[in-house]
Amino acid sequence: MSPDPSVALARALIARPSITPEDAGCQPLMIERLEALGFRCQRLRFGDTDNFWAEWGDGGPLFAFAGHTDVVPPGPGSAWDSDPFVPVERDGHLYGRGAADMKSSLAAMIIACEIVLAGHRPAGRIGFLVTSDEEGPATHGTVKVMEWLQQQGTRLDYCIVGEPSSAERLGDTIKNGRRGSLNGRLMVKGRQGHVAYPQHADNPIHRALPALHALSARHWDAGDKFFPPSGLQITHLNAAAGALVEASRAAIRDLLGIEAALSTGGGTSDARFIAPYGAQVLELGPVNASIHRANENVRVADLPRLAGLYAEIVRRVLPAA
Repeated sequence: MSPDPSVALARALIARPSITPEDAGCQPLMIERLEALGFRCQRLRFGDTDNFWAEWGDGGPLFAFAGHTDVVPPGPGSAWDSDPFVPVERDGHLYGRGAADMKSSLAAMIIACEIVLAGHRPAGRIGFLVTSDEEGPATHGTVKVMEWLQQQGTRLDYCIVGEPSSAERLGDTIKNGRRGSLNGRLMVKGRQGHVAYPQHADNPIHRALPALHALSARHWDAGDKFFPPSGLQITHLNAAAGALVEASRAAIRDLLGIEAALSTGGGTSDARFIAPYGAQVLELGPVNASIHRANENVRVADLPRLAGLYAEIVRRVLPAA
């Protein structure tokens, strides 16, 4: 069994059966470790969901770690080679539900702060935003904490979400964007009439077409003799790379010796609730090959490396005061 502190903390978190939206004691364990470092911790319960916000420092840019303690159900026990909530090290891997998604990242984040604050006083603040409602409906978790932070006048400048972003080896992929969705309702009013006598009616479909045309860039159809083509237009484009991405890629290059690819693939994460508030956000965590599957696991050797990587990114983004 590995004696590394990041592995030990990951094991302690995995052993808590925190099936969404249950936290099962994960957050109190994290809060205890953070308070020992001088973090001010605020527990935030919304609906059926436990959350907390922790902050170290008094001024300057705010660098936040974000993640979730909840996990998906383990499924049939017969599909596992060991109890999903009894962490087991086997063949150089740590097995258990949440090992990759994302309790190892949470452990690495806390150890990273212990490393940084042991010999470095950042010129800024460090925060933790943790929820137990990411794998579920995500209605009482990060989205509510971000609203609460805005009410407190707290704005995140940088944020790493510890989702398992890596594909083949630790650090090979950084997620700097995620797919999302926008839903809305548009009511266009006209005047009733027979389609054979359009001059006596006010067709609301026709009225809507100029608005649709204003959003057009992609050709959807050719229309017909009565209607012009339908379409969609992108109205905003932001191509800025961002300091957090560059600091993370440089840290990966120096510590792991590889060039991280930037990706916007995969499913959604709580980063979608953080980015709209103006923070630079990315996802960086362990290899994701086994997430949501039986025998979920991470490489044991990757945990201390991930903690060291997180620590180095904090140092680069928040240099010593």
